[in-house]
Amino acid sequence: MTANEHNEHIDKEDFLIQVRPRLNEDFNWTGEVEINIISSDNSCLDKDEMDALLFFCQMICACVPIYDEHDSIREMAAWLVNEKYAEGAKKKLNGNNRDAEVISTENNVIRVDFNPKKERH
Repeated sequence: MTANEHNEHIDKEDFLIQVRPRLNEDFNWTGEVEINIISSDNSCLDKDEMDALLFFCQMICACVPIYDEHDSIREMAAWLVNEKYAEGAKKKLNGNNRDAEVISTENNVIRVDFNPKKERH
């Protein structure tokens, strides 16, 4: 969906998370991003609902520094995106991601190995 097509579908109650890449003087991405939460002053939601949704969006945005500091959490998220949301079973959204292997499942616990080529002890 293009930006123009998307603008037609934005409601006054929507919260948007904008990811803006930082560019150098040659207009190449530096690897940094600016993340903004955008909402409307004209929303029909009450203050408590607005605050709850803003907090939810802030939690989503908090993933970025968590991923930066915790490789295993970032790799788990990358695995989930590749397994659940990539188009086609073999297509990876980020070709640099390591493969992951589900080791075991028990109740609501899933053990995932993000380095499946190593020997297990």
